[in-house]
Amino acid sequence: MMDDLGDIGDPSLPWFKRPLALAVAAVVLYPSMLSTVDAATATPGVTSSVVLLQPGTNIYVGVLLERCVGDTATIRVVLATPKLLEPQNALLVFIEGIHTPAIRARANGDMPEIAAFEGLSAIGCIAPGSKAVLALNVGGPLAGLDIVMGSGEMKEESHRQ
Repeated sequence: MMDDLGDIGDPSLPWFKRPLALAVAAVVLYPSMLSTVDAATATPGVTSSVVLLQPGTNIYVGVLLERCVGDTATIRVVLATPKLLEPQNALLVFIEGIHTPAIRARANGDMPEIAAFEGLSAIGCIAPGSKAVLALNVGGPLAGLDIVMGSGEMKEESHRQ
């Protein structure tokens, strides 16, 4: 049975409906998405990514992209489908074994739909091989409830000197 995004190997589907193609496109586009500094003047650092897949179904949810310079990390999460959030909701990125979210996003009153979010990591750089989890915090009386939307393993993409 095929999910609504299709089968990775189904040649009848356009490339943008194949989860693997979406993940590769996001990773290839990463440097231009995270910074407007050109490559000649960019600060040396490490770029890493996580393809976020829905647990149990492996449906592509989005990609987490990290640029780490020294102990400071900037994280950008790009969702496959924009997520409509209620005012009390938040999207959180956790790293397995660390209880503090690396980054979070809340809906803006004027723009409750989130397609991407970014900011400085609250936990610093993420080690390659770490498991990242994208979760929806429902807020309100159930503020302690986090629903896992996607997860994946951090892969180091490049290291520039």
